[in-house]
Amino acid sequence: MNKIQGTNLLLGRQTESGFSSFAFAKGCEISQKSDTIEVCSPDSPRAKEYIPGRTSWTATCECLYSSDESVIENLYASGEIFTVACRQRDNQGYRYEGKAFISSLRLNGRLHEMATYTIMLQGTGDLRY
Repeated sequence: MNKIQGTNLLLGRQTESGFSSFAFAKGCEISQKSDTIEVCSPDSPRAKEYIPGRTSWTATCECLYSSDESVIENLYASGEIFTVACRQRDNQGYRYEGKAFISSLRLNGRLHEMATYTIMLQGTGDLRY
């Protein structure tokens, strides 16, 4: 298995004209989870049994703030569902893609540090590999 440096993993918006990473990204994360469904009856032995249920996913991206973040702010304000992709910088190999909307947008400012903002995306539907 090839190792991927974090600086080579990009999260951004996929449009008909191509991939556009979220500007000045410092890091990204994709989280997937599956509901668990308990399938044992009251007569079952002591240990519970489960099967996987429906799945969901979210993505988070932390970026350096710039004075022109209108695309991100407009996507958030409109509630638009768009195609989001996570891929390697050289567009080779590792890739996730799915539909999502911005569920949260947070501006962070600390003394003596660069201002950042955090984009939280809620996936809707499948996350494709």
